[in-house]
Amino acid sequence: MAPKNDIQRADPSRFNPFRENNVLPKLRADITITDDTLIVYAASAFFPVMGAILQSVLAPSAFSGERFRKYSTMDGYKALIEGRCDFFVATGPSAGQREEMDRSGLRFREITLLEEPLAFLVNRENPVDGLESGQIRAMYEGKLTNWREAGGPDLPVTPYQLEEGNGSRSAFARVTDARDPHRQIEVRTMPEMVDAAAENPGGISYTFLSYYTKMYANRKTKILNIDDRGPWACDYPFLFPLYLFSRADNEKPSVRTLCDWVQTPEGREIIRRGNACWRSV
Repeated sequence: MAPKNDIQRADPSRFNPFRENNVLPKLRADITITDDTLIVYAASAFFPVMGAILQSVLAPSAFSGERFRKYSTMDGYKALIEGRCDFFVATGPSAGQREEMDRSGLRFREITLLEEPLAFLVNRENPVDGLESGQIRAMYEGKLTNWREAGGPDLPVTPYQLEEGNGSRSAFARVTDARDPHRQIEVRTMPEMVDAAAENPGGISYTFLSYYTKMYANRKTKILNIDDRGPWACDYPFLFPLYLFSRADNEKPSVRTLCDWVQTPEGREIIRRGNACWRSV
């Protein structure tokens, strides 16, 4: 377990709309949604940007912390399919989650909000500051097994992997879906993923940049450049769409209003500013 003084963990309530002293940008849209029945779930990494959206468009009287919740990707897709939420905010589903959506016989709206970088983490003492995208794949495919091959120390590479169904894992599967149980160490949660790189001098792990910069970080880790680009760069190689999901049979007028608004120039600008990578942890 990582020492507490190395961990930077945000209080999720700081991203609740209309909460006094929250850290969300104070932006108001030209529309106001007064529906006080909207239920919105968001994957952990994207709780802050969805908080910024809701604070911009909802009337204060329409917001309830009980109806805006941080959900795991696995539980969020299930809630969406079962109609227990109006919106779910996450990156694309895993192959298994997509099959479950297809088996439901339902249609879903999938609106792209932005592109989110998948950041790769190593121990801060590792002298390697950057890798090529091909080296990342080779590490997880078991073809590059020692940091010396990447200009680093004579240490075995230990790739950490998240369990199936996690949103970051689903994105990473688009980088490489290689499974090497003899070399990859699987962990269950995002904090474990971040701490793994902190605790192992030869470890490498990954997380969405929004999670690392807004929700949970460890001072004993650092973010790698990939192909000479940091994850803040618009041409960073590992960018993945973030979606606003809703069921197509949801006929609430407020659902259609929000779906339309996030695609307007004003909506796009507020999303961009709401997702600005401030370090709040």
